[in-house]
Amino acid sequence: MLPHEPDVRAWLRRRFPDVEVDDVIQEAYSRIAGARTGAVSSGRAYFIATARNIVIEQIRRKRVVRFQALSVFDAESLIDETPSPEQITAHRRRLEAVREVVQVMPALCREIFTLRKFYGYSQREIAGRLGVSENTVEKEVARGVRLVLETVSGDAGQPYATTSRRSTQ
Repeated sequence: MLPHEPDVRAWLRRRFPDVEVDDVIQEAYSRIAGARTGAVSSGRAYFIATARNIVIEQIRRKRVVRFQALSVFDAESLIDETPSPEQITAHRRRLEAVREVVQVMPALCREIFTLRKFYGYSQREIAGRLGVSENTVEKEVARGVRLVLETVSGDAGQPYATTSRRSTQ
């Protein structure tokens, strides 16, 4: 094993730059001395494999969190990320507002918006399914998104027809 030590040290430095190479080599010698190595065909490969296994064990040990470290935290210091009842109510109101906006959209806009935003169809799929151009799909989706955003942000107090930029003839 001694003739292979420089190769193993170089390999360890390349593969694991943050590892204490001397400690790994010492541990590898210890394990090899205590192992039954009668059928080893390549001493270099065996030495490298032993060193690699030691490094992997060290990495795994570093990832383990000790229970004592966890006991430092008390229940009050942990952040509760569940939404408050007020947040839940606000989200439900916004969702209801979106549902109402979608219901009052013109039929084509509502259908295109629903297919695109709720069911995830592509513009091309929607255009083929409804027999309209992709340009029409794009415009109707944009109109629907604009209306929903206006409603959710509180800017829409007017019915759909008055928020449309198209002139009524």
